[in-house]
Amino acid sequence: MYVTMHGSWNRQPAIGYKLIEIPFKKLDTGLYDPVAAADSKTSWKDIMYAPNAGSCSSMSLTRSTCMRLAAVAWSPDYSTLFVSSDNDAEGEVWVLTKA
Repeated sequence: MYVTMHGSWNRQPAIGYKLIEIPFKKLDTGLYDPVAAADSKTSWKDIMYAPNAGSCSSMSLTRSTCMRLAAVAWSPDYSTLFVSSDNDAEGEVWVLTKA
């Protein structure tokens, strides 16, 4: 599962501003469960993130200081992941593919 962390500009230090991947495993029933325990604080992998989230402390953020990731969407064939940012200075869309 991919999750956007929109960021918390009004928290000191600022946190979030990233895209994370949470690994799941398929059960015999066909359903999925997270690999890590529900109370784990290390159950995800950072995919992309603001290099210094602590500097993301203004409502007038720019691409040079922060990205405010808002949503993810897969292409119809699941080969490409689109990630949007609603950054105040400019809207952005990143296109991620497997290398």
